[in-house]
Amino acid sequence: MEHNINLSRVPTLHNLLNSEETAATTTIAMALANIKDNIPPSSLAALPRQSSNLNGPPSSLKFDSQTTDEEFELYINRKDIDLNEVRCLDLTGCKNLTGRSSELIKKFTQLKKLNVSGCTGIPVSLLELIENFTQLEELNLSGWTQLRDCNFESFSPPYSLKTLNLNGCSGFSHRGFKTLAAKLDNLKTLIVTNCRQFNLQFLSFLPLAFQLEHVYLSRNSTNTIGMQHVKNKEPLKLQVHFVE
Repeated sequence: MEHNINLSRVPTLHNLLNSEETAATTTIAMALANIKDNIPPSSLAALPRQSSNLNGPPSSLKFDSQTTDEEFELYINRKDIDLNEVRCLDLTGCKNLTGRSSELIKKFTQLKKLNVSGCTGIPVSLLELIENFTQLEELNLSGWTQLRDCNFESFSPPYSLKTLNLNGCSGFSHRGFKTLAAKLDNLKTLIVTNCRQFNLQFLSFLPLAFQLEHVYLSRNSTNTIGMQHVKNKEPLKLQVHFVE
């Protein structure tokens, strides 16, 4: 049985993934008076929480895990929502979303953070759209069991990408890292915890990812012993963090 980690137990990693909270939070329920006639009652629960600076436009949107393609499309097509103002889109656990929503996600052209962790219904073709997000700094694909090494061959990440979370992507290995590393010129942090096929052979590909500063790995005997052996041979330029 695969051991699932609780990232919230790791302060440094937890802070990393939740580092830029906005100043004030309001709920979408405040705005329902303007759109309730256009939304079925059954869809209200799927409306996202909005986070914004004071009374300005929403800069962060987090959708309920039960959101469907239809509900997602209905919301983002609202005339009072400017998608260019959204900097963070959180779709954590939205397993009902499919390829139809991938085409909708690409409308958020100014995103800095995209979280599609656990969205197992979204096809890996979403990666082909990522290059359009020229300001994207953080991408969370954790739990994407549908992801394979070969999917990164056509992946063209934006230069701005600094943090990539592949926690629980069981189909991703150190061989995929070789393909990926050559394309991530500005990547600082890579999270590959619970990637069962990922091992310390990735160290041989580090010259391709010369900007990398932090790698998070699951703790196991192979990784721990292997890492100690590498440290004894030569100093590393990056920090490797082991997570239970």
